[in-house]
Amino acid sequence: MKKQFCNICRDDLHQRSNELRSLMVDFGELSISPKPDVDPSTDDLHSFADDLHNFTAEYIQTEGEEGLENGKSRAGYKVLPAVEAGETEQPVSFDQLLDAKFWENTRFFQPRDFLWQQTLFQPVGGMDRVQHAFAQQVAALGGDIMLNSPVSKIDWNGEQFVIQVQQIGKSETLTIHADYCFTESLRAVFKAQNEGGGDSHYSAKFLACTSKVGWQADRILWQNTETNVQMNTGSEAGVMPIFGGISWTDADIQQIWYPSTGYHDKKGVLTGAYNFSEVAFRWGQMSAEDRLTLAKADAKKFGTAFGEGLQDGVAIAWQNMPYIKGGWAQWHVVNTAAGKSDSDQYAADIFSELSQGTGVFVDGKLSQPNFFVVGDQLSSLPGWQEGAISSALVAVERASNPSKPAMKLKALPDTRLMVEGV
Repeated sequence: MKKQFCNICRDDLHQRSNELRSLMVDFGELSISPKPDVDPSTDDLHSFADDLHNFTAEYIQTEGEEGLENGKSRAGYKVLPAVEAGETEQPVSFDQLLDAKFWENTRFFQPRDFLWQQTLFQPVGGMDRVQHAFAQQVAALGGDIMLNSPVSKIDWNGEQFVIQVQQIGKSETLTIHADYCFTESLRAVFKAQNEGGGDSHYSAKFLACTSKVGWQADRILWQNTETNVQMNTGSEAGVMPIFGGISWTDADIQQIWYPSTGYHDKKGVLTGAYNFSEVAFRWGQMSAEDRLTLAKADAKKFGTAFGEGLQDGVAIAWQNMPYIKGGWAQWHVVNTAAGKSDSDQYAADIFSELSQGTGVFVDGKLSQPNFFVVGDQLSSLPGWQEGAISSALVAVERASNPSKPAMKLKALPDTRLMVEGV
């Protein structure tokens, strides 16, 4: 019986080590030669490590084929290859990459972001098509959706909910009576955790600070192609065409999202900034014009022509938006405000209790649940539309089947990971 190492017999071990050595030579451009007075074919090698130690390895610079001398294409190109071979950039050493702190300041590799690896599709026409589809169903069932109508007060008259609705542009207030009330307004519940910090300095609140910039511009700026033009001379030399995806940066804008549809259109819409926390708070103190100016300056770091070409922009800071006052819920703030640690179950217990909904007292007795808080803030996917939908499904299930409690959570998702990817 042949001796085995790590459940691999000696013959297979030698074969696998040879295959690995060959792969290292092909992929890493290693030149390997046996050490003097060592015969790699003998059977007296005691382990896989000994097998590898019997060789010396040297990194070599390959010449490449004619026209591709020193052709390290993975370093990028000064002149992109086409009919001709192109001109490659000078190879970047591993030490240079480490000195640049590339791994620390960008999202090139995110071992914690497993949930971000899947391809994400979006509805044709944009994400708001989801809301339009729901609106069509509501209308088909005879319901009404009122726009520009913020709710100013919710009360109970002993028999029904009495809801006061303001109508923007009108002086009168509309009164609606309802047997059930579903609201996404959780800010009032955590009023204390959503105040503080004032206007001068940042402090984490229940509703997160986040800001965005959107640009409409000619796709030639990032796709390096122009509609109906075969030879493009309008973009910067050496710019690799980009069709969708994200560019990361340690500048204030933090990231640029490129459109993943309409590749053959002349114009495209991209996200020119998407930042969080302290940076977003500071941006929220600026005017929209100042935010656009800063976003354009940061975009120039990706290429002067690219940044200069971004002309038509819009800026938004969600913490400044009326009736919203933030991007998403941060449940860890609830723990912090109560003097608890992030891992404490205090916030999870509140979350689970709110998910059950509540009844009202009628003749001294508590009714079945008829008041519910909904929205992504009360879901396992905070900050995402899917979370808002799942929360609504839980509430409807509780209203229709009050004897079945909503699932209680022992731990809450960290919104910073789910949305910001930190």
